Amino acid sequence: MTQTSVPITVFARTTSSPAHTYQVIVPIDLAQVFKLWGPLPGVAEMRDQTGTWNRPETSRQTWFTDGSEADERLTETAEGHGFAETSAGAPFTARAGQGCSSACVGV
Repeated sequence: MTQTSVPITVFARTTSSPAHTYQVIVPIDLAQVFKLWGPLPGVAEMRDQTGTWNRPETSRQTWFTDGSEADERLTETAEGHGFAETSAGAPFTARAGQGCSSACVGV
């Protein structure tokens, strides 16, 4: 199977400054945000994070409520403005038929 990327952009409006919003979003507990929804599993926990989630090349494993896991790597940061990451593994493979997914968050 050919692996392709599926870009995902997360967008939300806030009245907070970009710098404050970045400080809140970057260290957020994903298990508190991403709950089971329809056919998509929720985030159960994060494991094996290699450093603070504010530097490129930091990685971690995301474990989902269905027992699957994905490897995440932070690929880019713009302090006070946004970040980009890649995720590979289930549930992306199982749910979307894709081997890799990426996300960018800008504030």
